[in-house]
Amino acid sequence: MAWFQNVSVVLKFLPLLFVGVAGWFFVQKANFGPFNASGGSLYSGIGIAAGVALFSFIGVEAAAVSAKRVRDPRTNVMRASVLGTVASALLYVLVTAVVMGLVAHHTLVGTGSPFVNAFQTMFPHSAWAGRFIAGLAVVSGIGALNGWTLIVTETSRAVAQDDLFPRPFAWTDKKGTAWFGILVGTALPSILMAWRYSTSSGLTVFTYLVDLSVVTVAIPYFFSAIAQLTFLVSRRRRVQGWQLARDLSIAGTSVLFSMWVTFASGYQVVYQALVVLLIGLVLYAFLNARRERLGEASEPVDLPAEV
Repeated sequence: MAWFQNVSVVLKFLPLLFVGVAGWFFVQKANFGPFNASGGSLYSGIGIAAGVALFSFIGVEAAAVSAKRVRDPRTNVMRASVLGTVASALLYVLVTAVVMGLVAHHTLVGTGSPFVNAFQTMFPHSAWAGRFIAGLAVVSGIGALNGWTLIVTETSRAVAQDDLFPRPFAWTDKKGTAWFGILVGTALPSILMAWRYSTSSGLTVFTYLVDLSVVTVAIPYFFSAIAQLTFLVSRRRRVQGWQLARDLSIAGTSVLFSMWVTFASGYQVVYQALVVLLIGLVLYAFLNARRERLGEASEPVDLPAEV
């Protein structure tokens, strides 16, 4: 799985890097549209862009989730999380800017394949641009599916082993593979994508899930940042000097960013995300009650009866 993931990343990374570098020789200033093309205020436009950016980088915690399967996790998880995120961010910003300069703004608004238009601008007499981009999309999709299958499986397995998720997700075969989590984690997205491409309402559902996922992901990011602050303030994590200032700055910025992204997502999405979380708490209540009954969690101490 690791070998295949490396191959798919390289096959996706190199063409994007080529566009991000060579594409600047074909950029035309007139193609760039207005800085704020949302039709609303600058603040609302930044909020929309922040939500899309956060959705694009959902999974930055993936290296930590799969740490059990990583060689030398203390070093490699840090490298994958920090260096991988920085490299991806720089590449995405570079390529996005190039595409906006290669393709006219009104064309970008109406197209569903901006990279095809970008390649056709760079190679106007080529008939292979569409097939080439389609091939890259297939490689990127398979690579993402490969990685996310591992992440979803490990996440559900870990929570199920703590008895905070249905136990079947912790079932493993003789090689230690959580097969039930793989089946469920791949079947549900496949059904969703089949609905997306077979019905007109599928696109609406897919877009809705994208918007909803931003808030539902920002909330655990918020709690993770709060946990970091707790470690630092309680001095359970002993860091001093510039390292303390660095960690406090990162954790504080993460808290504020998570709160702002949640607020900027709009009242309707936040309301719906709250309903989803409340449904999850109902499931948690029953699972936690089972843990207390089996002695796996500390039971609350009842107050003594009043005399």
